[in-house]
Amino acid sequence: MRAAIAASLVAVVAAAAAHTQVRDPAAVQRDAVAPSGAAVVSGVLTTDTPPRPVRRATIRLSGAGASTRLVGTDDEGRFVFDALPAGTFTLSATKPGYVQTFFGSKHPGRGPGMPVAVVEGQHVEVALEIVRGAVITGTIVDARGNPTAKVPLAILGAGRIGESLISGLLSSGWREPGEIAATARRAERVAELRERHGVEATLSNHDAAAGASLIVISVKPQDIDALLGEIGGLILREQTVLPELPAAPEPPAGPFQTHRAHHPQVSRQASG
Repeated sequence: MRAAIAASLVAVVAAAAAHTQVRDPAAVQRDAVAPSGAAVVSGVLTTDTPPRPVRRATIRLSGAGASTRLVGTDDEGRFVFDALPAGTFTLSATKPGYVQTFFGSKHPGRGPGMPVAVVEGQHVEVALEIVRGAVITGTIVDARGNPTAKVPLAILGAGRIGESLISGLLSSGWREPGEIAATARRAERVAELRERHGVEATLSNHDAAAGASLIVISVKPQDIDALLGEIGGLILREQTVLPELPAAPEPPAGPFQTHRAHHPQVSRQASG
């Protein structure tokens, strides 16, 4: 009997910074190097529209041959790094409940962004914007609307957002590590996913998708068609394929609706 799987989109977009402890701004700086220059990088961290200052966030600065320095934002969202040598630096901001942001990056959570260049004695002022994280959850049900037992899950392309999904599934108890397969492009990233989460990580999209009842595609939009072409020949009608969506500003009101997803629909989209 051919199984019909109805699935609601399960996407967890959360900052990796959700696990970061933020201390008092006066005490948050660590790993600081002894003053070695006269340059200063300062700025303000904001969120939302119109902008609102973000207090007690952690700002990270690295580069120019110096150790990483961390400072906290004050009540006005401001931060200062002083006694810097001349050179180029990268800046990022984290706070629990928000998506990590990198100065100059067009995509939340993706770095390293644009470097900040300073010369000896220069004071550079920058602006950082951070966005709130979001969680969208749902329930996998069978054709009669009854919750299904836990099914094997594959996350193809476990970058920052894909890893956030893994973290959310494991922390919520929806899945055990042995029930999740994840893919990455680099062997170093595969080893990293295995060590951090205990999931079955692999370089092969074919291997991960072959044993999964639910497949979440977590790659850049421009790479989706290529990935569907890669795995399309082995997807069965009993498997559900879901594209992972970016975080929305606010979750939709009311209960989530479930949708059927079958390979013939996916393959037509891929070939069109």
